[in-house]
Amino acid sequence: MNFINFFWQYGLTAIATYACAWCISWGGRAERLGAIILLTEWLLSMVVQSHDGRGPGIWVQIIDVITLGLFVGLSLWSRKVWSIFLAALQLDTVVGHAAAHLAGFGVYPYAVAAGLWGGEGVLIAVVAGTISHRRSERRRWARLEGAKP
Repeated sequence: MNFINFFWQYGLTAIATYACAWCISWGGRAERLGAIILLTEWLLSMVVQSHDGRGPGIWVQIIDVITLGLFVGLSLWSRKVWSIFLAALQLDTVVGHAAAHLAGFGVYPYAVAAGLWGGEGVLIAVVAGTISHRRSERRRWARLEGAKP
């Protein structure tokens, strides 16, 4: 079980760092901002998370709520479909924190729910947004190249 925890925390953090760097390099304004918010949240959560075995801790929950507000603001500002999914996945994470306290389920279902929605799910949304941005940029440049005399 320690290998799974190690891979999930550090391996996926390395993947997220690389993916966010790619999004920052190749994305538009909204994609860059989403990747910066996500990477900051991911790294801060790793630093302040609780290691007492009862969940991520109050500081991670506070970071997740702040991130939810930033993602909702990003989706309202950018009006891109991927950013709506980004905010919805983060909302699922925050609701997961509340449900874990109210229902009292174990730490592993809690970690999987919060980790999948607030970690990998959000990362996939930002990467998908960057891919979409790249495709639209290619189409735009192809139209401009075809319009030259």
